[in-house]
Amino acid sequence: MEYIIYCFNFFTPFLIENSLNIITSFFIFVLGWNFSNFAGNFIQQALQISPKIDSTILPILKTLIIWTIRTCILITILSRFGIQTTSIITMLGAAGLAIGLALQGTLQNIAAGIMLLILRPIRTNEYISINNIEDCLVKEIGLFLTTLSYPNGIIIIMPNSTIWGAVIKNFSRTDERRIDIYIPVNYDDSLDKIIEHLTQLIKSNDMVLNKHQSSVNIADYKENYILINVRAWTKSINYSKLKYQLNYQIWEIIKNLNVRESINKTFLINKL
Repeated sequence: MEYIIYCFNFFTPFLIENSLNIITSFFIFVLGWNFSNFAGNFIQQALQISPKIDSTILPILKTLIIWTIRTCILITILSRFGIQTTSIITMLGAAGLAIGLALQGTLQNIAAGIMLLILRPIRTNEYISINNIEDCLVKEIGLFLTTLSYPNGIIIIMPNSTIWGAVIKNFSRTDERRIDIYIPVNYDDSLDKIIEHLTQLIKSNDMVLNKHQSSVNIADYKENYILINVRAWTKSINYSKLKYQLNYQIWEIIKNLNVRESINKTFLINKL
């Protein structure tokens, strides 16, 4: 009880003397906090309209704007209570150094995130493969983490340092990609007829680019079958659609040419 009375007597003069500053600081904090969120969202939405701004940097830019405003608000509030601004900056610098030493791995992620934004080996909405993660979409590159997504909706969160130190396959950086489909056929099958039908197939497809050398050729001679390679260039955005379409159409051609049995035998021999 005596301790409570002591604390009350100790803090009461301070609260009375600084009541106006406390109330003002409270409103500054609330308004400033909300304003920082508004400013970050507003700038992000404004920059999204510009075609010259890479959407990859927008989440990090938004975060930097928000916390820069909040830091200024904190310094303003503390200065109202007579704390020197230089002391605040020195204190923040010392705290930053201590936190940096304690979180070296986190700082590596920040540095890697900055390098990803500057050199841009990956961008948002690009399909990539990295380490053992195949064909995933880059959703967001953050200050610490990068968010990826599988086509089936599974989300993958990776530290930036892991991505920066890995070998990256980028499937979206070029506008065009080549599809390679390999078809095993029996030595007794009519290769000329098969190649003729497959060549006509890729030439008649509107998604196949004519300016590239799309072709049907013998890729290799195996012990029990001949391997035919179908090559077709297309726009990157049409890659999956065209590949699935060609897979089905090629199967229809093979079936109509009565070579289905030989292909099944080939697969059976390979499995054995």
